[in-house]
Amino acid sequence: MSFGYESNVSKEFYLEHKKLCIKFIAKLAEDFGQDWCENYLLPQLWFFVNEEEEDIKKQVLIALPFLCAEIRYEMIGTKIYKLIKRFVSDKSTEIRKSTIPCLAKIIKIYKEKSKKNKEKKENENINEIKMDPGSVKNFLDLIEKLILDKQKSVREKIIECIGELISPLDKEELSQKIFNFYTNTIGEFYFNKEIEPIKKQKKNIKKKEEKAEDEEKTENVYYYFAFNFPAVLFCYGKEVW
Repeated sequence: MSFGYESNVSKEFYLEHKKLCIKFIAKLAEDFGQDWCENYLLPQLWFFVNEEEEDIKKQVLIALPFLCAEIRYEMIGTKIYKLIKRFVSDKSTEIRKSTIPCLAKIIKIYKEKSKKNKEKKENENINEIKMDPGSVKNFLDLIEKLILDKQKSVREKIIECIGELISPLDKEELSQKIFNFYTNTIGEFYFNKEIEPIKKQKKNIKKKEEKAEDEEKTENVYYYFAFNFPAVLFCYGKEVW
């Protein structure tokens, strides 16, 4: 099986063909299992990592959790971490946003596999249990980088996914920076909503359509903040409030 291309095919066909190949890789992962995923499917997915098209990068991010579910957790903590780190620093705002739900899924898979590996070693009476080759803290560092993103829409996406991002973590792994970001963001949006209409009346710098769009986005943030509140409260506990 090969994913090469002929030079006389249109750019549109290239794009659709690449997207189909990535979807195919994701679907094959569960059926083929660990060895094939690590030795064949993951290298094939790497073929698309350096593509410039946003649609291809987004499709790679969708496919990654399917492969992570099959490969060893050591590879998630090393190779997959390095790949996600690249996407977190991507120049495209849309790619950085798309990385967040992918990161949430990968952290959950990584923690589950890490826990099973630890239990297995304990059951086999192995005294020395080595630390993960790539600690979960590395993934938390990526979240902390995203909460400082210069684009507001990326930070909004963190609020949308924050419950998924932190729920797999042990209490001692939780970051105070992420908690502070969550609580500070609602204040930022609330106060901006109060004072922004005054600014608009004085300067009249936005059209009505843009105003309606901004208000809708703000309402979405309120919704995601409330939706994820039980998860944040459960994970961090009442002591931090």
